[in-house]
Amino acid sequence: MIVSRVGRSRAGLAALALGVALSAWPTSSGAQITPRTIYAGETPLASTCAVTLVAPLTLRVTPCAFTTTGQARVQRFNPKEHQALLEQGKAERLAADPSKVRVWLQRRDGTTDTSQTYQLAASIDVVVMPNALEATQHRILLTTHRARQLAVVAQSTRPGQDYPALPAKHRLVHILTFHFTVPAAAADLAAVAIPVFTVLSGFPPGTTAEDWRTQTEDKR
Repeated sequence: MIVSRVGRSRAGLAALALGVALSAWPTSSGAQITPRTIYAGETPLASTCAVTLVAPLTLRVTPCAFTTTGQARVQRFNPKEHQALLEQGKAERLAADPSKVRVWLQRRDGTTDTSQTYQLAASIDVVVMPNALEATQHRILLTTHRARQLAVVAQSTRPGQDYPALPAKHRLVHILTFHFTVPAAAADLAAVAIPVFTVLSGFPPGTTAEDWRTQTEDKR
């Protein structure tokens, strides 16, 4: 069974991995929500999206915001070179280090690939549906099909097979849960490790920007 479903709210209806930190905590039914953590570094990448287990086979994505990295080059601020770009919205100062600017790269058509923030306004419940005869793999995606609004798409497939295509007009923003395996005929998600994409600001402890190359860094 290969399934791609758009999650629905209870109301009725986005980098380079700079470091990884894994931990897990059990829920009341035994499932483990495992943060798959990366550090944003000097990129604008950010996420407040979280997943909780609210019933034996139901995961909930809570209201959140997700900010993509865009494509940029980080440079030391030079007024002659960067002031006009800042005024045109083609660059921005780094909040953590105003001596640097993030210059958005241009596409072939002249537009810039800037960072975007998307919002999920309401909680979305995802019911995981095990196969009666064999184990299945599952994942949850953050997508968008309306301006700056997030949607939640749940997908499942047989182990070793590709996941289905996204629903029509949906565009991937980021994977929220990386694939997790549900045993055949499972009555709940007990002992199932569910890795959730999690973003921390800055750099891994004990490191700085000099230890990592983020986006496309220009060391002028």
